[in-house]
Amino acid sequence: MGAPGTGLVNPEARTVLDAGHAGASWAIDDAVLAVLGSPRLLRAYLDRTLLRVPRQDPAPRRTDGRRCTLSEVEVGPGAKGASRPGPRRVRATLRARNERGVRTVVTTRGGLSLVTDEPVGQGGTGSAPTPLETVVGALCGCSAVTFERAARELGLAYEGIDFEAGYLLDRRGLLGQADVRPYFDTVEVDARVHTTAPAGLLERVVELTERRCPVRNLLVDAGVALRISWSAAAD
Repeated sequence: MGAPGTGLVNPEARTVLDAGHAGASWAIDDAVLAVLGSPRLLRAYLDRTLLRVPRQDPAPRRTDGRRCTLSEVEVGPGAKGASRPGPRRVRATLRARNERGVRTVVTTRGGLSLVTDEPVGQGGTGSAPTPLETVVGALCGCSAVTFERAARELGLAYEGIDFEAGYLLDRRGLLGQADVRPYFDTVEVDARVHTTAPAGLLERVVELTERRCPVRNLLVDAGVALRISWSAAAD
């Protein structure tokens, strides 16, 4: 049993799964493996639960010589059978203060802050972008950051990007109508890149950008009809 492209080896009552890339492998008790009756469940289990163990010791042993169960594998630095470093995870925190109204001050790391508000006609003071406007702004900012990294990776030189964005939503969802979703129906962005790079290179950078951009993928996964039109701006 195993997902396509995945190798399984069973030393005694323990299965070592070779992910097929970067030398990664996982150790799984066969009692657990028996429950995972499909490649989809196996993949989910690997993504969320399993400890990575070094290839040179695929079935670590306790000090008394018995094989460790999955829950007994030591994971401390320098421990025999220590897990390989997993994906880098970043924990970020922020604080927000709302004075019993619709205006909120958000403070992030290092004391940086932003403010959200609503228009006067919707109970606010009109002093700052609405929360949904900040989401679209975050899409532009996140696209710019991701584009810069992809451009550096592929060697595309450019001077900057101009974004123009808009969105449509049905406010009945915001006001509580159950059959209308309370967020965007569509988001459209025009992104003009100031570059003289060949069109093919720009397309490759855009492809990487859209694949990697966190905010873009959040919106797409939420079912928003999102369109970002990228083009080269003639300076």
